[in-house]
Amino acid sequence: MNKSVKKTKSPVLDELLRELAFCDEEVAEAARKQPILFNRASEYRIQKMRNRIAAENDYKLALTQAKVRVHQKYGRWGKRDRVDLEIETDPEVTRARDSLDRAKVEEEYAKLLLSSYRMRQSAISVAGGFHPRIGPRHVASDEEIEAMRRKLRKKFGRSKQKGKDDHG
Repeated sequence: MNKSVKKTKSPVLDELLRELAFCDEEVAEAARKQPILFNRASEYRIQKMRNRIAAENDYKLALTQAKVRVHQKYGRWGKRDRVDLEIETDPEVTRARDSLDRAKVEEEYAKLLLSSYRMRQSAISVAGGFHPRIGPRHVASDEEIEAMRRKLRKKFGRSKQKGKDDHG
């Protein structure tokens, strides 16, 4: 596993980033850990989505509260440009907007991380010679293929020549 990943503020994210890469010798261990790590990556992505939704709600609340304060200050007839500028530069609105922007970036990063874990599953399948839907990969030898052909011809009663004439 990749041990040279830069530390973040989240231990879950640190683990997910550290475990993402694996070498050929670690395929079996990577395959064993994959379902657990994929689940953690999914939970991390859901957490970041919820954080973004909460940040959107906080921003809308801060914006609404700032509008109420500014409209109380200037009344109904305040200059529109002045009112809009004061609302947008309100410290609570600015903090909430920055928080929302950060939450959107973190959510997008979590989506990409989850996508990386989907790709990791494919890499494990390829490196391990196993496909989750069809089982272990097996390449038949020429002798095995010819034996299967003979068995099928015998079962269905077709000769070699007759089979060629039937299909073209």
